[in-house]
Amino acid sequence: MKTKKNRLWFGLALLSGALVLLFIFWSPQPIPSYGGKDVDFWFNVHSQGYLPVQKSTPPGDPREAFRSMGSAAAPFLVRRLKRADSWERWYATHRLNWPSWVKRIVPAETDWNGRRGDAALLLAQLGPSATNVVGELIPFYSKLRERKTTTGTIPRGPAVSGQRFFIYYSDELVRVKILGLLGVAGRNNPEVLNILVAALQESEMAPVAIQALVKLAEQNEKVIPRLIEELGGTNSLARKCSAESLGLTGSKAGAAIARLKERVEERTEADRQVRYMSADALWKIDHQAYAIVPFRIEELKNPVESVRWSAAGFLGAYGDQSKPAVPALLEILKAEKNNRVRGKAAIALGQIGPAAKEAVPALKEALKDEYSNVREAAEGALKKIESTEIP
Repeated sequence: MKTKKNRLWFGLALLSGALVLLFIFWSPQPIPSYGGKDVDFWFNVHSQGYLPVQKSTPPGDPREAFRSMGSAAAPFLVRRLKRADSWERWYATHRLNWPSWVKRIVPAETDWNGRRGDAALLLAQLGPSATNVVGELIPFYSKLRERKTTTGTIPRGPAVSGQRFFIYYSDELVRVKILGLLGVAGRNNPEVLNILVAALQESEMAPVAIQALVKLAEQNEKVIPRLIEELGGTNSLARKCSAESLGLTGSKAGAAIARLKERVEERTEADRQVRYMSADALWKIDHQAYAIVPFRIEELKNPVESVRWSAAGFLGAYGDQSKPAVPALLEILKAEKNNRVRGKAAIALGQIGPAAKEAVPALKEALKDEYSNVREAAEGALKKIESTEIP
């Protein structure tokens, strides 16, 4: 009898423990809200595409709502992201094998992609507030990247389901948003730097990875040494993007100058784009323009007018370091058909200053140009070069 009682008490104790655990794990968590509406409401408002002109107009701007809810809303968005992704994979994979008559009855579902995209977009809006979910996003991002590696390029055509094609490119869009978020919210996670550097090797991901690394470098002192290391890597795209990232970090990347100088030399770097980005980085980091000026001179011969205009502007910004470009700028001033480009060349010659003294005769001739912008630019350039008023 006593044994039965002991067993009964033991069973009750186990049951009580189980109930306590259930209560702990299944008790409702506080639901973040804004303006008296919960997070689910604001997510649905965003998914329906309602973006009011005035934030005070009901129901309000969902993006502002999520920014206000901050880190409390981040776990909700991650759950939404994962849920939509699971549904997407199941639906798209199975629908390929459905009989045609079933496909006619059950319409193609695309709303999951909207939900997934909305979750990724709103997470990116949270910025540093999403630090608490970085650990969950990293394996999810890795899964998407692995999916691309195993799937490869999905061809177009009637034999290929549009759903599969849609999945491939929506994966890329979600990865872009996650990468951008990691740059501002992942400073405390050591895996983030590895992920961003690996993304430099993918042409679709590289632009956002560059910006993310620049953001991360503001808070993580390990970024610049890692980028310097990547300059010596075997992947040319990664080398180019590393140089660009270092340039965008500015004077903080002073330790990279020696390695960048190596990369601008043709004997040590065969890829022209890597040499170009390394030369541009030297200017941005240390205002050394000697390496980038030859590239800008080449751009003055580009058939695209906007490229020539931009090149002249850059050469002017380099000041007297652009002296080797004076003959090319003179050629633009004399022979260029576009008045905007001619005017920009005249301005650049003035910014080069006395080092462009050989341009004085051509600039005086440009005072007779039919376009006022060229005449005004030539007059200003002459003042800077001669350091006297024009009689």
